[in-house]
Amino acid sequence: MLSVDQTIFFRKIIAENANRIIFADSFDNEIEKILPRSVDSIQFNEEQTELEKWHDLNKQLELEYYK
Repeated sequence: MLSVDQTIFFRKIIAENANRIIFADSFDNEIEKILPRSVDSIQFNEEQTELEKWHDLNKQLELEYYK
């Protein structure tokens, strides 16, 4: 079983190393203090563009396995 200090430490490490999203079953103010929310329309649009191309790109990459 983790101590309170260990739990805080692990939560901090997880938040600091999150690349994109932190999932939780409820809102946690402490996490937002460690990793503030950011809104970036450029990053969002780039991500949407990549997601739109994902299926076709992976389909092309997998075709070599069907030959």
